[in-house]
Amino acid sequence: MNSEALLHVDRVTITYRGGFKAVDDVTFSVGCGQVMVLLGANGSGKSSLLRSIAGLHSPASGELRYLGQSIGQVPAHRGLSLGISLVPEGRRIYPDLSVNDNLRCGFFASGSRAERKRLLVERTEQVLDLFPDLSDRLAQTGGSLSGGQQQMLAIGRGLMSAPQLLMLDEPSLGVAPTLVGEIYEALDLLRQRGTSILLVEQYAALALDAADHAVVLANGRVVSEGTPDELRTGQGMRDAYF
Repeated sequence: MNSEALLHVDRVTITYRGGFKAVDDVTFSVGCGQVMVLLGANGSGKSSLLRSIAGLHSPASGELRYLGQSIGQVPAHRGLSLGISLVPEGRRIYPDLSVNDNLRCGFFASGSRAERKRLLVERTEQVLDLFPDLSDRLAQTGGSLSGGQQQMLAIGRGLMSAPQLLMLDEPSLGVAPTLVGEIYEALDLLRQRGTSILLVEQYAALALDAADHAVVLANGRVVSEGTPDELRTGQGMRDAYF
């Protein structure tokens, strides 16, 4: 694996109660400023990998390294402080809180009170610049937004900790096609600004258009890996989905 990568996933196996292997001996790396996509059918282990990297479920074996540091046993709040942020499937915003309060729930920063206050304002402005649809809706409750706007809010909340690694689980799920386009434009901007992105996406064609590199999983194992062009013409991705 590339020693200069932001994240190393090295022969990671993830098990659940009863010994079920959700992920089996998976290896890949995410480079700095890179968009890496995990593809595969439902149940292939994609979400389990994101949760493990985020500190929500420790791997049974193998190693997770972030910026050279082992994070396999690091809890989620510590991972957040290191610069890892997960936007989960289903958004999981707070529907009864305002858009502004939802964003504040994702804020994390160290420093003096004055410095944290300045960063809160700065990061909120950055999110609203990325997702203008939210600008006039700060006082609305999260639950009153459309599906696409809720996804924008979930991503915005994930960005409030200023992560170096942003992980997204099915960001297009339940989102109108026009807003999916806006979300992917925002992800491209984030990539240009140096944020590394690890993306799980149900629509392979859409994900490959955004990716620098992709890994295809089936039954918890890597069945194919390569550039988008390599995967579009290869057999591994077809085998994984069908």
